Amino acid sequence: MASERNPGGIVGGRQYGFLLAFLSIAAAIGVLLSIQYREISELLAMMEKRQSFFEKNIFEQATALNRVVFASGAFRMADAEAEAGFQGRLGPGLSLVNHARIPELIDPSSLDPFLGEDPLFLRERLQRSNEAYLGAIAEMGRLIEAADAAGDGDEGRRLMGDFSRAARDLHESLSARSALFNQIENVFYSEENKLQAEMQALLRETANGFLLLTGLLAATAVLYLRSRLRIGAELERHRRGLEDLVAARTEELARANLRLTDALAEREMLVREVHHRVKNNLSMISGLISLQRSEAADAVGVDSAFDGLAQRVQAIAMIHEQLYRSENLRGVSSRDYIDRLCRGLVDSLANPPGSVTLELDVHDAELPAEVLLNLGLVINELVVNALKHAFPGGRPGILRVRLSAEEDGYRLSVEDDGTPSPGASSILRSGSMGSVIVRGIIEQLGGTLSVETSSGTRLSIRLPASLTLRG
Repeated sequence: MASERNPGGIVGGRQYGFLLAFLSIAAAIGVLLSIQYREISELLAMMEKRQSFFEKNIFEQATALNRVVFASGAFRMADAEAEAGFQGRLGPGLSLVNHARIPELIDPSSLDPFLGEDPLFLRERLQRSNEAYLGAIAEMGRLIEAADAAGDGDEGRRLMGDFSRAARDLHESLSARSALFNQIENVFYSEENKLQAEMQALLRETANGFLLLTGLLAATAVLYLRSRLRIGAELERHRRGLEDLVAARTEELARANLRLTDALAEREMLVREVHHRVKNNLSMISGLISLQRSEAADAVGVDSAFDGLAQRVQAIAMIHEQLYRSENLRGVSSRDYIDRLCRGLVDSLANPPGSVTLELDVHDAELPAEVLLNLGLVINELVVNALKHAFPGGRPGILRVRLSAEEDGYRLSVEDDGTPSPGASSILRSGSMGSVIVRGIIEQLGGTLSVETSSGTRLSIRLPASLTLRG
């Protein structure tokens, strides 16, 4: 058997070795291509951003400047024609000022992305050009507005003459400003050409690396395929043997699972049927007891005894009812059971109905059915005792039932704010059936009982934590 497994292990080791080499080279190619692609993408994004900035600012500025030059030429032509008069010069002057105010001046700091060290001092020159342009336009605007306000008089013609001189100075400075924009444009395109050259070099390096790694990948693939063909027959033989073995074991497991599933379903059905029948039988017992009580109604003691017995049987029946309705057959919710038990007792025994208010504060722990059954019998005795003796003459009151979790166990208490019962404290030593049931169950569960009758009656039972399945 060892001689058959060893070749497979050697073959598998070779196969995984070639596969690992193949994947390593493929990963290296992927990493290199991703790095190069990211660098090229960054360069392309930078070029696009620069070009967008240049076209938005420089080209728009140059277009607006051409309009100013055209308006300046129109004014100079009107100024040179003597017959144009004051109004003939005022209109082109206002047009010149309006066109000159249109351009949005370029911030010199916005040229930083492509000017570099700026050996031509384009930033400083642009800053000075902006300041001179703004000053000239402001002065021309003031002069033309003052001339327009003064009208065709001596003052208006004087102001118009000052405006003409300012317009000639502006016209001369516009050529220098246009030349500055041309220099900025030349520097921009020079940087763009340099960036294009860098990108082309990077693309060539990427292509060379890709070709080299592709060759290594192809060589590894050839070696892997040759090894794969050589070990194919050996692997096929082992595969067929394993498939036959797996098929046989799978069929065997399927048959075993089917048997277990059928057995489990049958068990659950039987358990639920047993609980259902127990519940029905107990309900029948409760009905027979009630019937017997009606026949012996003239004997008060017999009547009371049958009442107590019927209530105890009903408490037991509730446990079985919750079990066969529940998906969990091992435990019962303490909160649901105690809630149903106490409310049923108050609804049936409070006289007059509704005179006793029930307050429940029950910690929801999952208890074994036999434990919760015993607690239910204890609660039944204590609640019935309170309802019969704590509220004489139909006196209204409050009955509280609590089950709280403590560090080392649980505490069950039944208390009322009614008249303290003379026999409440005697439950520890009385020989009545209810007292015997309470003491016997508490002793069986390993608990302790205490009674307080300072204001109303409070019976408190301390229970160990070992009673719960999980709480």
